[in-house]
Amino acid sequence: MSFHLYQMDIDEECVDNLWNNLKSAIHRILNKDNKGLCFSELYHTAYTLTQLRRVMKMYTGLKEIITEHLLNNVQPEVLSSLYNNFLETLYRAWTDYQFELAMIKDIFIRMDQIYAKNHGMDSVYTIGITIFKDKVLGHNAINKQLQWTLLGMIEQDRKGAFVNREAIKNTCQMLMILSLEGRSVYEEYFENAFLDISTELFQVSLCKSRRVRFLSGIKMSPLFQLESEKFLAEQSADKYLTKVEAIITQECERVLSCMDISTKERIIQVVEQVMITDHMQTVVEMENSGLVYMLEHTKVQDLARMYRLLSRVPGGLKLMCDTMSSSVRQRGKALFSQEEVGANPVDQIQVGSLQDFTSRRTGPVDSFSLFEQNLLDLKAQCDHFLAEAYNNDKLCKQTITGDFEHIFNLNSRSPEYLSLFINDKLKKGAKGLSEQEVESFLENALMLFKFLQEKDVFEKHYKQHLSDRLLSNTGVSDEIEKSMILRLKTECGFQFTAKLEGMFKDISVSNTTMQEFWSHIQTMQVSQWRRDNIWFLPSTVVFKLLDFFKISLSGVNLSVKVLTAGVWPTQSPAPKCSIPSVLSNAFEVFGSFYLEKHIGRKLMLQHHLGWAEVNATFYGSLKKENGSDACASDAQVTRKHILQVSTFQMTILMLYNNREKYTFKEIHQETDIPERDLVRALLPLFWGKTEQRVLTKEPSSKELDRGDIFTVNDEFNCKWHKVKLKTIAAKKEATVPEKKETSHRVDEERKHRIEAAIVRIMKSRNRLQHKVLVAEVTQQLKKNFVPSHTAVKRCIEGLIEKEFLARTPEDQKAYIYVA
Repeated sequence: MSFHLYQMDIDEECVDNLWNNLKSAIHRILNKDNKGLCFSELYHTAYTLTQLRRVMKMYTGLKEIITEHLLNNVQPEVLSSLYNNFLETLYRAWTDYQFELAMIKDIFIRMDQIYAKNHGMDSVYTIGITIFKDKVLGHNAINKQLQWTLLGMIEQDRKGAFVNREAIKNTCQMLMILSLEGRSVYEEYFENAFLDISTELFQVSLCKSRRVRFLSGIKMSPLFQLESEKFLAEQSADKYLTKVEAIITQECERVLSCMDISTKERIIQVVEQVMITDHMQTVVEMENSGLVYMLEHTKVQDLARMYRLLSRVPGGLKLMCDTMSSSVRQRGKALFSQEEVGANPVDQIQVGSLQDFTSRRTGPVDSFSLFEQNLLDLKAQCDHFLAEAYNNDKLCKQTITGDFEHIFNLNSRSPEYLSLFINDKLKKGAKGLSEQEVESFLENALMLFKFLQEKDVFEKHYKQHLSDRLLSNTGVSDEIEKSMILRLKTECGFQFTAKLEGMFKDISVSNTTMQEFWSHIQTMQVSQWRRDNIWFLPSTVVFKLLDFFKISLSGVNLSVKVLTAGVWPTQSPAPKCSIPSVLSNAFEVFGSFYLEKHIGRKLMLQHHLGWAEVNATFYGSLKKENGSDACASDAQVTRKHILQVSTFQMTILMLYNNREKYTFKEIHQETDIPERDLVRALLPLFWGKTEQRVLTKEPSSKELDRGDIFTVNDEFNCKWHKVKLKTIAAKKEATVPEKKETSHRVDEERKHRIEAAIVRIMKSRNRLQHKVLVAEVTQQLKKNFVPSHTAVKRCIEGLIEKEFLARTPEDQKAYIYVA
């Protein structure tokens, strides 16, 4: 819709009469005497003058009338109440004026729509608001009194006194309306001064001084700053943070009750700047109450409060995370100081100098369990803080993860320790645990595994320990073992667990092979027995066949595990051992059977990985409980036991079927066991627990010499029929040559992986800069290990020599794929 003004022929006298009618009506409206006025006639009169192009006459006259009314009536009334009901009088005058201005605006609405809008002029309502702002609030005494009154009432409200919050709220709404579409009047007459006074108040509130008069424009004195620092030094961090949080809550509630909602954000910024940003370093680092103290004493509520407040300000959360990170890393380093790895006594044994290994620890079993468990406890505590205090904040979570990755990789033996920790649980520690507890342990183990950087080193140790569990049948459950391997496979891929899964496959195939072997023996022996005896077997005879078959193998109940070379961590070559002939014959029978089915394969005995159950009979006399010797005829008792021993120990014990006494030198010559392994096998037999001392040594001392004589302990007695003799585990910490060999193998495997990654990347990208290539190789391999830049550079040089890559002629730091 559009409006058009048409020129009408009318004299000025008529125009003056029309305006005088409007002027009289406006005076009556402003004086609250609008009874009897016909607003429709007034509307048509204003519309007629608009059509007659007398708009400027109406604008000028309307401004004069409103200005005169405000100066002669409203302003004096407000000035007369400066010290008596000032806000109520001002607000009443404002509401009356708003009502009057609304009626005037309706009369001139056509003028606003037709002329003012098209000519960029202010509307009648805008004119009225502007004049009120200039003539009433613009008065020096009124605006000063308004500011003093509002700030004084808010000061009293902060002190807890009762004030008329509704009056403050109404006045703030008036100032927002007078600002029209902005906030200029509200800021000029109230908010700016309010924020300045609040800043000074919050600074002074840190001081012990309470008798302070707040005036607009006061600046914080150095004295107050010193007092603030003194207050912070004397108060604890938790009390200070509680106070700050209470102030923020009070100020937000006060804004909602007394002021415009837009002030909330600004007053909170003031509180945050004065009470948090300016002092957060001091609060966080407070001794005996700061962040470190809260972490060490599990002050979850105080930590949550600190997180809520510091996350409000720029840099606050980072400061908190940095301090927390420093504390966590220090506590992590302290775990290493608790790690007291004892040396394996066998590692220090020399023939002629036997140490008292019963009083020493046999490796880092206690230390790695303590270290891993303490680390898990620390991680659980940090996770508790993360969930309950830090609201699972992303930055806090990343900080905690980075800290534990740093801690866990400080020790070069962390991969070994983690493998030992898992081995300890899966070997014996998971017995009696519920399914949920087992799952929790596996998840914790996987969490520690994720922190590892050298995952390939862990794989070597885990493979060794898994081998021990599978071959000795000491694992708690195959399902738990496979569940752990599945987790590792999900984390690192199928290549990481290929050999581990291959070990399980070998055990399964070996079990099937042994069933086939015994079926084969049964078939062969039954055929032979029928030829030599009868063709019909009564049922009573069938039950005795198994014993017959054992006799046919010289009494050996053989169980063989065939291990695939390259999958199992076997030694090459295996330690020597001259096993008894009955065992050699049994192995030859199995070897013939196996090689007939698997032509082209080769079997090699791994003596150090085997174990045996030996039937032993002791004939010696026993001592009575009181320690006195009994008569041989009364106390001599034949005792039979089953001894569960290692292959080396079995070989040693079987010698005593031929002779009663052997020297150390003779045992070494007869068995051909390496001296170090022989010492490790002999020690538990004569110097272990009392109920496990199968042999005796002459002289009976802690010294070991090549001429020492070993005999069977005829007084051996144990309440258990089956006795498992302890063996001293092989050295946990490798010697220098072994370390070099292991390190060399790891470096060689890493070299192949780095070269494969480089070829894959270059084949797909064809051309790359050196820095980009190194970065992509590191990214691809970081799941298993983090390659050094030097190692990547050496592999690149090797591939250039092999003509897989080449440097570009124009840029020596760029490579192209050649092969």
